[in-house]
Amino acid sequence: MTAPDPAIRIEQINNIISVVPDVNPIHEPASRPSTASSTDADSKLFEGHNEEQIKLMEEVCIVLNYDDKPIGSASKKTCHILPNIAAGLLHRAFSVFLFNDKNELLLQQRADEKITFANMWTNTCCSHPLAIPTEIGFDLESSIVGVKNAAQRKLLQELGIRAEEVS
Repeated sequence: MTAPDPAIRIEQINNIISVVPDVNPIHEPASRPSTASSTDADSKLFEGHNEEQIKLMEEVCIVLNYDDKPIGSASKKTCHILPNIAAGLLHRAFSVFLFNDKNELLLQQRADEKITFANMWTNTCCSHPLAIPTEIGFDLESSIVGVKNAAQRKLLQELGIRAEEVS
């Protein structure tokens, strides 16, 4: 896994941190306060949602530059706030479309408890690789492996489908 040129990364990190201060640079994951801390605004934002779904909003996503290179990390909550998205905050995500041997697509109806897109019919599974060594990836090859690891993790967690059951 090859990290990008440090001078380029520092400029991009500083740009995004200037507009979204909750982003932690990848090379300093513990140097800034956690983006997952609860606030009064959070309690209103998540009012009526169950604790498990609120906890999932604390997952740490991979923040990207416009070339899909990791430059930092932030909570799923921070990554999904519309003003942050409008300011240019990008994060890695994936969608799984699982077909059986009859070429039928497995769809799922999202749970009523989901904070985003509750009760909507959607693809088989979607989520985010986490900012952890087995899922992050700094080049194409390691990023593909990271997304595959994340997809396998989420298929098992959400649908009980083990990695050896899919190809």
